[in-house]
Amino acid sequence: METLAVILPSLQPRSWATSIELKDAYLHIPIHQSHHRYLAFRYKGIDYCFRALPFGLSTAPRVFTRVTRVILAFLQ
Repeated sequence: METLAVILPSLQPRSWATSIELKDAYLHIPIHQSHHRYLAFRYKGIDYCFRALPFGLSTAPRVFTRVTRVILAFLQ
């Protein structure tokens, strides 16, 4: 993820900035259907599976950073 140390030097006079709430951002990154079975669990006899990037998945921060890096590159 970009840090202020990286962002601040790139700002020019009359630049603008914004703030985005990323609290639920993982839930907006879809998981390919072929991977749903790896993110499934059973609770009280009912099967559930994540269809979006779940919080707590060890690779979730890396996946999220890769996705947002593409978006930030487009916006810069």
